[in-house]
Amino acid sequence: MKTLTVIAVSALLVLIAAVEWSTVSALSKKEKVVFLLVMGIGWMLSVSFLLFPGMPGPTWWIEAVFGSLGHLLE
Repeated sequence: MKTLTVIAVSALLVLIAAVEWSTVSALSKKEKVVFLLVMGIGWMLSVSFLLFPGMPGPTWWIEAVFGSLGHLLE
């Protein structure tokens, strides 16, 4: 069942990229690379959350990174 979900997420990503590519194709090479990089990171995060549902979410990571900074600013 998870395999089907991963395939569906991947197909949706390809569909979004295909629709947006007409807008991206007018941009520079660096902007195209950034577009593909952001799409790839989003795909990796969505698949990892699907495969490992107990994994801590993005808020936990932000708290881990900036939590000590918040205590220093108090």
